[in-house]
Amino acid sequence: MTLSFYDKPIKNDYFTLMYRAELCKYCKRIGIQTNEIDDLMTVQNATVLTLGENLTPEVIVRIKENDNFLVVFDINDNSVLTGTYGFSDEVLLIDLIFKISGTQKTQESYEMHIDDDLNYTRKKQIFQGGNWGKYFDMVAANKVRSLPYPPWDLTDVENISWSERNKLALVRGGHHYQRVHLFLHLLSLGMLDGNSLFPAREYAFQFCNDCKNIFKKNDFQDGKVTFERLRKYPNMSCRLKNWKYDFNTNCGWWNNSCISRYYDLAELFRNKHGGFDLTAVECAFSGAFTSNSWRNKILNRYLLFADFKWIFSIYAPPRFWEGAEAHTVNLVPERMNDQEFFPVIQEDVHYVTFKEDFSNLKEVCSISQEKFEFVTHNCFELYKKWIQKKEDYRVSPSLLAHILQEIEQANGIL
Repeated sequence: MTLSFYDKPIKNDYFTLMYRAELCKYCKRIGIQTNEIDDLMTVQNATVLTLGENLTPEVIVRIKENDNFLVVFDINDNSVLTGTYGFSDEVLLIDLIFKISGTQKTQESYEMHIDDDLNYTRKKQIFQGGNWGKYFDMVAANKVRSLPYPPWDLTDVENISWSERNKLALVRGGHHYQRVHLFLHLLSLGMLDGNSLFPAREYAFQFCNDCKNIFKKNDFQDGKVTFERLRKYPNMSCRLKNWKYDFNTNCGWWNNSCISRYYDLAELFRNKHGGFDLTAVECAFSGAFTSNSWRNKILNRYLLFADFKWIFSIYAPPRFWEGAEAHTVNLVPERMNDQEFFPVIQEDVHYVTFKEDFSNLKEVCSISQEKFEFVTHNCFELYKKWIQKKEDYRVSPSLLAHILQEIEQANGIL
């Protein structure tokens, strides 16, 4: 078998550096030939590996007419297939798709819903995976394979015992709308640690124009964002919206939105649900990106690493495996169970879940030592086999061998 890679004109650093380059290195060491191709429209009789963004329905048809075996790596921030090819009937012609996420098993999942009075419920939401019928046809035909999303950088992290750990939850990452609501709920329950933060100012390019302008003023040059400072600017356009969230109308629009809006939300949330000091919100939203050493200094000191991303997202992003590396329990939404992952991860075996309306959040945060040790042990074992870097590879050689085996089996070589 010879693997023919097409990695232009659209590049994705994760595909190029973490998967393509490492596969080529691994193939060379075990005697499998690889080469680069310049034109997807003219390649013939080859096993072609490329990024989904490089494909259109017309390109897929030509590749298959030229008797090629087509393997696609699909890398985005959710389980939906990328770009125009994912919405087309021609997707069924692809021989194998490696999806860097979970594979959706159900045609609907629970989504968080919020009214203007900040009452939380959850409702079933239909999976909008492009032409979702074709997506499930591909899954049923065994043409879609989940792959993990290993972090860019991993180091050895000290395993801190149960007795030495803070029995709270840590929330870190971008200030996505649903993650912020998880943050507020944990804060109101007294279950959130003060090291939780959002590097919100790093996303200023997504703010409204009014916020972009005020964040250029001297008031904010020290990196500190406070309620007192923001009260000087009450008429920004982002502060004139309601707080209702509906998947069908504004899914994604809220993600990494203006800090001003989130501060208004925090004040409304405290008035409705109580339980916290607003200075904790100021500290969190004045956060900044930190070095990878935080896993050894912070992440391994807590009981839970909590996360909540938009529906049909990558529920096991790189931060999931960072939690596994630190022997810290990943706390994720219940709808994660609607996806199938490689390596196989299961609720209460490798992670714990909360309902999307937060109704059982306090209960699931109360983890016994026995369950903590069971879950973290199981997840770390998967991390060691499939994620942990070995030798001079950026990803696990076991994972690279698995990818080649899947290609060979799908191509009828094995």
